[in-house]
Amino acid sequence: MSYEVAFMINENVLLVSKTSSDSFKSVSEAIANADNGTKIIIEPGIYYENVPLKIDKEISLVGRGHPSEVIVCNILKPVASVYAKEAKIQNITFYRGTEKKQSDFGVVVLAGESIFENCHFISETAYGIKVAGIEANPLFKNCQLYFCNGVGAHLTSNAKSRFENCSIYHNRGSNVVADNGAHPSFENCRIWGSKQTGVYASGESIVSIRSSKIFQNENTNLVVTDEARGDIYSSKIFEGKTRGIVVENNGHVWIEHSDIYEHLHSNIAVLSDSTFRATRCRVHHSVYEGIFITQRGEAFLKESSVYSNKGHNISVSEKGHISMSDSQIYDSKQNGLLLEKNGEGTLERCDIHHNHYANIKIREKGSITASECSVYNSEQNGLWIKEESSAFFYRCRLFKNGYSNIHSRLNSHVTLSHSESYESRENGIWATRSANVHLKKCHIYKNEAANVQVEKRSVVTIEDCHIYDGEQDGVLVNESAKVLVSHSKIYAHEWDGVVIREGSYLSMEHSAIYDGAQHGLFVEREGTCEVIHCEIYNHQGSNTGVATKGFLSLKKSFLHNANKFGVFAVDEGEATVSQCEIHHHQEGDFRATEESQIYRNEKKQE
Repeated sequence: MSYEVAFMINENVLLVSKTSSDSFKSVSEAIANADNGTKIIIEPGIYYENVPLKIDKEISLVGRGHPSEVIVCNILKPVASVYAKEAKIQNITFYRGTEKKQSDFGVVVLAGESIFENCHFISETAYGIKVAGIEANPLFKNCQLYFCNGVGAHLTSNAKSRFENCSIYHNRGSNVVADNGAHPSFENCRIWGSKQTGVYASGESIVSIRSSKIFQNENTNLVVTDEARGDIYSSKIFEGKTRGIVVENNGHVWIEHSDIYEHLHSNIAVLSDSTFRATRCRVHHSVYEGIFITQRGEAFLKESSVYSNKGHNISVSEKGHISMSDSQIYDSKQNGLLLEKNGEGTLERCDIHHNHYANIKIREKGSITASECSVYNSEQNGLWIKEESSAFFYRCRLFKNGYSNIHSRLNSHVTLSHSESYESRENGIWATRSANVHLKKCHIYKNEAANVQVEKRSVVTIEDCHIYDGEQDGVLVNESAKVLVSHSKIYAHEWDGVVIREGSYLSMEHSAIYDGAQHGLFVEREGTCEVIHCEIYNHQGSNTGVATKGFLSLKKSFLHNANKFGVFAVDEGEATVSQCEIHHHQEGDFRATEESQIYRNEKKQE
């Protein structure tokens, strides 16, 4: 009987056993005697191989029993090199031991579509497995890669590979490294507990992750860098010791239906000219930012939620950009959205609410464009903007914030168009310290302090707006500020409709002030006001008044039906009235004290 036939169970089946006399004693010996189509059964035991297994035939290697019972080991060299077009390996542990520090691998796949099923890979050298070369496309199914001294799985040089229902964990290096154009995919996998990174993708590689979990790695759970791409679907990335996802150096991530949460640093960082795109994702409960974008990084979120992060929910700086639609930002312990140092944001149909600091904070030349958004219920401001920053809001609602709905200061620029600001605990709009604000076709109402407060050299234009139902003044202008009002209505305030004081200036044309509980318009303390083509009426106090060296000019306007005066001047106040209709005031149309003056049609009113 020939040597080959003696060790066959039957035709095309070979046996490797430590105990049977009619079997091969090493796996490499069985492979050397196998033909294409041969099945090699390996009995339980530890098989110390002197040479790497060279799997270059279309054979099957099947361990009989659990992989922990069938161990193929090599101390000096890699355990196996796989070149076969399609080999099948099942129920085997590949153990790469070492007697000295070496930097190679346990198993390498260089070609073919071999299938590893229910196998374990352990290596005391650098890599557990290595898949390299454009001809390689193995499948790892129900496998485990763990306790490797270096990387668990290294995928490189344009190789493809598929991992299904695998666990890759507790490796001293990164659990997975994909580089140089590799294209691995992971489905229903668990990648966790690495001493370094969970998954590290670089060098134009493309990593696909589906229905998987990446968690509890000592460094970042997922890094995508150097023009690599990560495609993630229906997965969870969580509980990392630093960040959840880092995209940098022209890296790109597309993620959908996934959760990123509970990291000790940012959940997501988008850096250095990289892009991050998320649809229907949740980003929450990090110790620092939910999403951190800087150095021209860009993030695009759709139908997603960013919430309950201890740092800012989203922070954008250094020409980074965030674009969000149909999404929510809420419940941060700091700001909901921070834009600073030329950071930019674009929001459509988003809700930003219930953040501990400002819902939106913009500083140091940051900018935002928002449309059809709701900004509400922060513990501080709805929008706080300063330091040459800019904001444009269209068809938005800002309401019920703990401080002013909008606080603009320090040469910032805000445009609010076709929008509403209401029911704040302070001002609807507060512009101070050289701020610039433009209100067009807006409704500002029911705020607890002045609906609009402008002070300290700020400039505000109010065009075609309704300002009403405030608990204090409608428009309060202080400390050398300037306000231009046109085609607007200011009404039903508990205090005065409009107040101008302390060297400030207000002009009003084609507008109306009415139905206030006190005065309609009051100028004092060297304030200046010019009114033309306006109607002022139905106030419980006087329709207009001027005091303490203030100046009021009324032209071509209609004043009527106040409980006190149409125009009064006291304490060196001065008013001029030209081509106006003024009547039906209960205590008189005009009232000037001795030290004050009212000029009517360029003549002093006695």
